[in-house]
Amino acid sequence: MDAAPNSDLAVLEWLAARGILKPDWALAATAKAGDTALMAWCAGKGASNFNWAMTEAAEGGQIEALAWCARKGATLFDRAMACAAGCGHLEAMRWCAAAGHFSRGHRAFTDALRWAVTNDSNEAAELCLSWGGDINAPGISKTAWVKAVRAGGIVVEPQDPPEVFALHDPLGGFRFYD
Repeated sequence: MDAAPNSDLAVLEWLAARGILKPDWALAATAKAGDTALMAWCAGKGASNFNWAMTEAAEGGQIEALAWCARKGATLFDRAMACAAGCGHLEAMRWCAAAGHFSRGHRAFTDALRWAVTNDSNEAAELCLSWGGDINAPGISKTAWVKAVRAGGIVVEPQDPPEVFALHDPLGGFRFYD
């Protein structure tokens, strides 16, 4: 029995020759790694879940892979932006926001904000706030914000009553009620 080869393409070819390649799984993995040549190879083998690949590319912060997926028809720019926010990939977030043509205050910024604070991506959270992400949206807990504040980068000023906080970013104060 021959051993599995060393290069990524050789491994994929080895799997395909044995009938055990899952093209969409391989596409997602190569998108996260940002290898557009291997992504094209996977598409040639039948991979077609370009939206999944787009979210994986966003998690990996892979701009070229994001653009490749969009050219293939992927449309989940909001989901991809949330994935990028959760991993702290600011440039991928900016690319998704531009490609998705989101206007200030679009729900995509709030979804991305939720992922950012949940995953301790403070710079991504600040970017979402500057784009109009809703700090009072369901799923954005005070606990997540306290964790983000303690990590640094977000300034909190106590208000009256004490349950209210003003969170400041470059665009001004936002109020959070819990």
